[in-house]
Amino acid sequence: ATPPVMVSESAKAVWSKLEADAAHIDDIAARAKLPSTTVSLALLELELAGRVRQSAGGRYARAPQPL
Repeated sequence: ATPPVMVSESAKAVWSKLEADAAHIDDIAARAKLPSTTVSLALLELELAGRVRQSAGGRYARAPQPL
């Protein structure tokens, strides 16, 4: 799956580190080699774009995309 076109570069970097299985924001930050605050903003941006979903405990995963 490709990242949304109209998002920031940090959101694209975070998107590339997300998987179908939910991961904690700290784990995503470590994978992306970005500060947690940057990752948090990027995840919000992606969530508003409908590309990620948040689950309990601050865990995030790629949202299922419609066919």
